[in-house]
Amino acid sequence: MKHKLSCAQKNNEGEECSWIGKLKYHAYSAHDTTVYAFLTTFGDEERVIEGGMPHYTASVAVELWNLKNGGPSVRVLFHSAFHHNYHVITHLAKGCPHNSEFCPLKVFEQRSLKFLPVNLKKECQKSTDKNRTIWKFRGNA
Repeated sequence: MKHKLSCAQKNNEGEECSWIGKLKYHAYSAHDTTVYAFLTTFGDEERVIEGGMPHYTASVAVELWNLKNGGPSVRVLFHSAFHHNYHVITHLAKGCPHNSEFCPLKVFEQRSLKFLPVNLKKECQKSTDKNRTIWKFRGNA
């Protein structure tokens, strides 16, 4: 989002803006469990999903806006299933205003930092016996 915003402020001029300047839509595909994991970062996923896991066809849209009176802002929408419409869930994200469908980009970035990996290479390395955590569950059968 920072790259898109930076290029927009420069009228999409420059080689670094050639690919993103005309881009209006960027999508990632994910399973329901990944959508759920993303929604947990908002802090109130149960209000979004209303219990359980998201439907298999659920999706989330994160939009970048440059508001005249609010500057760069984010709007987040949730689509619970193919036969439903998107609805705004920005106000459910911890740290974002509860009375607006938009969240200032700086606020959204700041509240999201704790969910970003610090050292991607280290945190995503293949498990070994030395770095693996083993959970043992005991039942009273």
